[in-house]
Amino acid sequence: MLDLLIKPTSNNRLNSIVWNILDTIYPPFCCNCGIIGADICQQCFANILIMPSANVCAICGNPLNKYKQCPRAGNHNSYYFHQARSWGYYQGPLKKALKKIKYQRGFGLIRYFAGPVANFITQWGLDFDIIVPVALGAKRHLERGYNQSEYIALPIARILNKSVITTALIRTRETKSQVGLDIDQRIKNVSGAFSARRDECEGKNILLFDDITTTFSTLNASTAALLSAGAKSVACFTVARTIFQQEKEKI
Repeated sequence: MLDLLIKPTSNNRLNSIVWNILDTIYPPFCCNCGIIGADICQQCFANILIMPSANVCAICGNPLNKYKQCPRAGNHNSYYFHQARSWGYYQGPLKKALKKIKYQRGFGLIRYFAGPVANFITQWGLDFDIIVPVALGAKRHLERGYNQSEYIALPIARILNKSVITTALIRTRETKSQVGLDIDQRIKNVSGAFSARRDECEGKNILLFDDITTTFSTLNASTAALLSAGAKSVACFTVARTIFQQEKEKI
C-alpha cells in the first residue's frame, strides 16, 4: 500500500482514486501556512526559492559571484563527484516540506515536487544510467521506518524512465546527525561510513540522490564508495541545499 502512495506522479487511475479518497477523509493542510486543501498550497509552492540554472559553477552548481567565481571553489579539489546540482534552497516552504517528509511521513508532498524536480534534472542535461539514494544507517532506518531520499527519488525516476537502485550504497556504520556540526566535523563524521556493491555499480554513470546537502560531506563520502566499487562516474543531486554564507547577500 505504501508503495502505491509514493507514486503520485504516475497516470495510474487507481492511484488517483486512492489519493482522492484520502484527501476526502483526511483533508490535507499546507505544511507551510496551514491552509486546508493541499499538502502545500499554490502560494507557498510558488514561494520556494529555486536554484538558478544559469551563471552557476560547472562543478558544484553554486551561483557565481559578481567576478564569475564560485564561492565554494576552495573545496573543489576535495570533491570526488564531477558535478552537483540542487533544485531549491533549504529555507521557507521547501524546508518545512522536506522536514515533514523526513520526520512526519508527509509522503503526500512528494507528488508536488516530482514533476518540477524531474524537469530540472532533464534540463541539466546529465547523462546517467541509474539513480542511487544516499543510504541510511540501520538504526536510523529502523527508527524512522523508511529512507526519505529513496521515497522522493522513486516518482522522479519514473518520470525520467530511470531505475532507482536502493542496494547499491550501504552505510557501514552509524553516524551522528550532521545538524549543528561544522564542516570539519561533518567530514570526519561520515568519512569511511559507506561501502558500495561492485555488481551494481561497476561501469555505471550514477546519479547520487539525497534530500538536502549543506557541505557535500555525505555526498562526497558516498561518491568515494561508489567509485571504489567501479562506478564510471558519479554526479550528485539534492532536492535542496542550504544557502552558502557568501550567497546570503545576493538573495
